[in-house]
Amino acid sequence: MVGEPTVVVPVAWPGLVGVDLLGPQPAAGRFAWVGDQVTRCGDAAWEAVRIEAGVPVNGRELVEGTIAAEAGLVERTVSFTKGCFTGQELVARLDSRGSKVARRLCGVVITADVEAGAPPVGASVVTADGSDQVGNLSSVAWSEGMGATVALATLHRRVSPPESVLVRWSGADETMTVPAESRPLPLVG
Repeated sequence: MVGEPTVVVPVAWPGLVGVDLLGPQPAAGRFAWVGDQVTRCGDAAWEAVRIEAGVPVNGRELVEGTIAAEAGLVERTVSFTKGCFTGQELVARLDSRGSKVARRLCGVVITADVEAGAPPVGASVVTADGSDQVGNLSSVAWSEGMGATVALATLHRRVSPPESVLVRWSGADETMTVPAESRPLPLVG
């Protein structure tokens, strides 16, 4: 590292270990804390790895009304021994009942070749028979490692990954529907 960040926080995603560097941006630019020997991946690759690891992001997977059990965050972020916190009663009640929630963050893998491009964030996820909408894609990226488009979606519990689903969105001239598979997170590990 070049220079000194204010805080260095260890980070472990499934399949990856690293650090978050926090502090004011260095005068030499946002990459000045990292030496030349470090190869930075592009934003699209980072997004694909984040989705594969099942890491939710604020404003997409974590929105107002999201509870920790839906996003798979209880094990990583909740302590039942450190005193009171906002929402404690709900989290404790769900935990005591096996964290059975109505919706859960899942991976969605689209292996079909989509001529019109990948589905956009917000595309509908519907049951394999096309009868019920069970969620919406909240993050989407191309995964070079998986050779497929990967996505995150908070899906209704009637979908039990791994399970076939359809992804549907409005294209330029028509409604696009492609087969996909809902999968438990992380997608890789």
